[in-house]
Amino acid sequence: MSKYNSSLQRIPMRSVRRCFSFKFFFEHCFFSDFSSKLQDTLDFIEESIDVTLAKLCSHFNSHIYQRLLNAYRLLGKSLTYMDQLQMHFTNVVQTRSLEIVLKYIETDSNEPNLSSFVDICKVNRIKNIQKEKKKHSV
Repeated sequence: MSKYNSSLQRIPMRSVRRCFSFKFFFEHCFFSDFSSKLQDTLDFIEESIDVTLAKLCSHFNSHIYQRLLNAYRLLGKSLTYMDQLQMHFTNVVQTRSLEIVLKYIETDSNEPNLSSFVDICKVNRIKNIQKEKKKHSV
């Protein structure tokens, strides 16, 4: 009988079970909890970076832009960065252009919230029709 077999026979089965129980607990409870906390931290970091990226579209700063680009590279999400940047710039352009158009069209205070170009066109079309009717009726 080898030296290893004889030492295994001396270990009580209860100790082996405890060892496996501890190993199971350690691997599944500790690591899953740790993994979950790491994932939460990563999600928070990505969200913070995204919020900063959105602000960058209105108030550009080349130093912050470079740091954000490096952060996305470190996270392995360079393609996501470009998608997010495009989405945020599109949002800023749309919001600002709506604000500018709303300044130049006549709106009543009782009109519903005009939040898209489609809504503005509908209201403007109705107003033009009403103006035309007034011209023809006079």
